[in-house]
Amino acid sequence: MEPNSSEHNESCDRKVAIRKWNSTSLFYHHSAPVFLLNREGEFIQANSKFQEIYGSRIIGGHYHKVMQKDDILRADEIFQRTLKGETITVDGIEYPCTQGMRYYQVTTMPWSEEETVNGVFCIVQDVTEHKMAEEALRRSEAALRVSLHIAKLGKWEWDVHHGSIHLSDEMYVILGLGQDSTKDEIFSCWKRVHPEDLTQFNESVKHLLAGNATTFRFRYLHPDRALRHLEMVGEHLIDERLQMSRLIVTTRDVTETVENEEKLRKSEELYRLISENSQDFITLGDGGGEIYYVSPGVRHLLGYEPEEMIGKQRSYYYHPDHTKDAEMPPGKDMHIATVRCRHKHGHYVWIELSTKLIYDEKGNVARQLGIGRDITDRMAAEEIVLKSEKLTLTGQLAAGIAHEIRNPLTAIKGFLQLLDGGFPLRKDHVAVMSSELMRIESILNELLLLAKPHELKFYLRDVNQIVHQVVTLMETEANMKNVLLSFSPREGNIPVACDENQLKQVFINFIKNGMESMPSGGKLYVHTEIKDQKAIITFEDFGTGIPEDVLGRIGQPFLTTKEKGTGLGLAVSFSIIENHNGTVMVKSELDKGTIFTVQLPLTK
Repeated sequence: MEPNSSEHNESCDRKVAIRKWNSTSLFYHHSAPVFLLNREGEFIQANSKFQEIYGSRIIGGHYHKVMQKDDILRADEIFQRTLKGETITVDGIEYPCTQGMRYYQVTTMPWSEEETVNGVFCIVQDVTEHKMAEEALRRSEAALRVSLHIAKLGKWEWDVHHGSIHLSDEMYVILGLGQDSTKDEIFSCWKRVHPEDLTQFNESVKHLLAGNATTFRFRYLHPDRALRHLEMVGEHLIDERLQMSRLIVTTRDVTETVENEEKLRKSEELYRLISENSQDFITLGDGGGEIYYVSPGVRHLLGYEPEEMIGKQRSYYYHPDHTKDAEMPPGKDMHIATVRCRHKHGHYVWIELSTKLIYDEKGNVARQLGIGRDITDRMAAEEIVLKSEKLTLTGQLAAGIAHEIRNPLTAIKGFLQLLDGGFPLRKDHVAVMSSELMRIESILNELLLLAKPHELKFYLRDVNQIVHQVVTLMETEANMKNVLLSFSPREGNIPVACDENQLKQVFINFIKNGMESMPSGGKLYVHTEIKDQKAIITFEDFGTGIPEDVLGRIGQPFLTTKEKGTGLGLAVSFSIIENHNGTVMVKSELDKGTIFTVQLPLTK
């Protein structure tokens, strides 16, 4: 019995020595941190790698002290299962250190002596870099999915070696497939390629399979029966053996883009057709007016080649007298002006110029669109009409002069015949003849002022002050005629460039007309204001008014409703205002009154 007992002891000692040698090798030669826990979960041994992380004081302490609270329950479960004989590997164990949070993979094995589990042997692998790489990949894939969804870009991958295919969520939508579609259903969808595009589609796919990056467009009959335009961009990936391993293709629905491109093409074609064949010419300039495009129509109108005008200011071609006329009025974005433009041969051509300002998103003038039309023939026709009107007016003037002068001349002729017949000339006869001669002189003076106005001398004056002086001058006459003359000036100055005396003549004439329209007395209001960069002077009476048939001809010479009027006062007044670049507007109703409104340009 003893020999057998001796052999048994010898075998046990050999097993213990091997186990101790293996344990020593694991603890002191393992490249990863390793440690040993007893059944109570206390550290009883740890190698140098582990002590570098947790320190040597860890021996004798419980493993809970090195755990995150969220990991303790899971660690306890793993510890108990290992004590029952299981070998377990777990990922994602977190531990904070000076370098930040670290992630570990822990493998637990039962530690046995004489078939009894006395503790747990643990090997710790630092998988922080791997964990961070996985997290970065996960975030990158999530960001890619979101980006593809936002961009409405589909993606499909084909594993060349295994024949598997993967579609992104957006790709299913673009192709009109369900998420549960099989590989055969996915490949069969290419039967929906438009027959006219099928050859090009197959050639592009072959080109891609040959290892070439490819971009192509084709028409696709969607399951909803709508014809879509798709654009595919394909690339291939190679493996470590430099062989194609996968195809990656992005797909985009470009139906709206294609339709817009077609609309743009047709629009450009129409624009080119109009601009190249129109008798008008079109210019495009930058915000400062420098020309960068001229349509071919300019050859016919001004004799220039379009290229000759590129880079020049539009104002370069205007007649000096019309430069200001072509300027855009303040606060406006569209203006039509009649100007003379210099022809290449040196003469000037009448052009009707339409200008439109185009603004950018910040509200700044980005471009100026100009359309020029030759109106030389129209201007010549208007000149003929004007001459005809002048001839007609001359005839009217001649008839009016003959009528107005004939009456006083008849009286004078009668007295002279009495004198020639031997009748003595009395003093009252001389007074009548003198009065009639003065009437003739008055008529001739007003005719001269109408036909050939005096040289205007413009000075900067305040309209309020001019009107105030006229109202003060006319107040006495108004009182005598039982007329209440009231003046309501706008606060502050109203500066205009004018001939002060001529404006006073106009204002006096309008006030006198107003008083004469109220023979029984009444109210006459005068007020001033500023509107749209213009001085507005209004004369309002409540007299007999002007008949409608006369109102349309108001301002013509010898047109009057007064018994003793010459009809030249308003004609002279209108002429004076016109010479001041102003306008006169008249509104009137019979038995209700008349309003004369004078508009004069303000001067800064």
